[in-house]
Amino acid sequence: MIFFDIDQTLLDHAGAANKSILSLTRQRLGEKVDDESRLIREWQSISDKYYAAYLTGAMSFEQQRRARMDGLFGLYGQSLTKTEADRLFDTFLETYEQNWETFPDVLSCLNKLADAGYRLGIISNGNMNQQIQKLQALKLRGYFSVVVASGEIHISKPDPRIFQEACRRGGVELSECIYIGDSYETDAVGSKAAGMKGIWLNRDGQDLSSVAEDIPMIRSLGELQASI
Repeated sequence: MIFFDIDQTLLDHAGAANKSILSLTRQRLGEKVDDESRLIREWQSISDKYYAAYLTGAMSFEQQRRARMDGLFGLYGQSLTKTEADRLFDTFLETYEQNWETFPDVLSCLNKLADAGYRLGIISNGNMNQQIQKLQALKLRGYFSVVVASGEIHISKPDPRIFQEACRRGGVELSECIYIGDSYETDAVGSKAAGMKGIWLNRDGQDLSSVAEDIPMIRSLGELQASI
C-alpha cells in the first residue's frame, strides 16, 4: 500500500498560503508591507512555530490560529484581540482555500498507481476535517481508501504510532507499505523508522548533504513509479 502526505506533496500549500497572507496584509497594512519576500519568510516561521505547538498538544487548533495572527501583525506593532485574530484568520483561510491547487504531477501519478492496482492512503499531520476538505475540494478523496490525520488520533508524524495506525486501518503490514512526503525528517525518515519504505519528495531542490543513502529521493511524483 502506498501512503501520501498532503501539504506540499499533493496540495501546493505554500503557494496558496503565500497568496492569501499577502492579500490579507495588503488589506490591513497597506504600504507598511514594503518587503513581501521578508513577510512570507516571517509568516512561514511563525506558522511553523505555532503549528508545531498544536501538533505536540501545547496549543489547541484554535489557539495556534490566533497565535499565528498575533505573531504576524505583532511584527508591525499591532496588538489583536481574540475576536480580531479569529476574524483575520477566517479571512486568511477563505482566500487560502480559494487558491487550493494540486501540483501538476499529482493526477497523472495517482491515476497510474491506481491503474497498476496499488491501494492508496493518506497520513497527514493536521485537523481531520480540514484534510478531508482539501482532498474533496481537489477531487482526490476517491483515490484513498485510508485517511489518517494527527488531529483525529492525537499522534503526529514522525511518531511511529501514526504510521502503525494507518497500516492497521488498511489491513497491511508496515513492511509492505511505502510513504511519500515532502519533509525529509518527518516523512521519509519517520516512516522508515516506523518500518515502511520512506521516499523523500524534494520538490524544492533542498540540500542533499545530510540525506542518508538508504532514503530514496525524487524531485517530482512523475519519478515515483521508478522508485517503488
